[in-house]
Amino acid sequence: VIVTSSAGVRRWDPLTRRTVWERMDGIAVDPIVLDDKTMAIPRVPGIEIVDVDTGQVKQTLPTGGQKFQGLMGRDRGNRWLGAPVFGGAVALYDLSTLSLVTIIPTKLVDNKPLISRDGQRLVVAAVVSDTKTRIYITDRSGAVRKELCGDCRISSYLGENILIVEMADRLPAEIKIVDWEGRVKRQITPTVT
Repeated sequence: VIVTSSAGVRRWDPLTRRTVWERMDGIAVDPIVLDDKTMAIPRVPGIEIVDVDTGQVKQTLPTGGQKFQGLMGRDRGNRWLGAPVFGGAVALYDLSTLSLVTIIPTKLVDNKPLISRDGQRLVVAAVVSDTKTRIYITDRSGAVRKELCGDCRISSYLGENILIVEMADRLPAEIKIVDWEGRVKRQITPTVT
């Protein structure tokens, strides 16, 4: 079991009820498990690729001089990793080569990005108010390709498509399934939200 807190990250074994390893250096983290052997942990020097069993750092991915903020996201094929950074950008990494590909300038990132399988498009969210979030598809240049909804609560993968839940200050919510071009594939209005 991987446990995170504002103090750091620890791997705990529920069978022995003991800590296997820990990195408690006062840096809040949000790791992503990459496979059964490794995980990515955003740190001050960069994204550390860590051995899940031992906690040893295998490699540190560069940050391009950026500081991380928010939650990391990745594509469904586990090739691309997107890490929001301060100043409104996403650091895009290629996990097949463990390298920083680009820093995508966008002022819209307030949550973990969703990334297309080819790494060319991202779904990003911009918080407008305490109760309102807008969700967009952007490309690698940071250009908005399509606004998916103006008052959303959820964006997630649904197979090769994107699922969004739009509230628009009304009930029931509207559920849309869209492709990476932003075309609506299906729209559902549940009778109960």
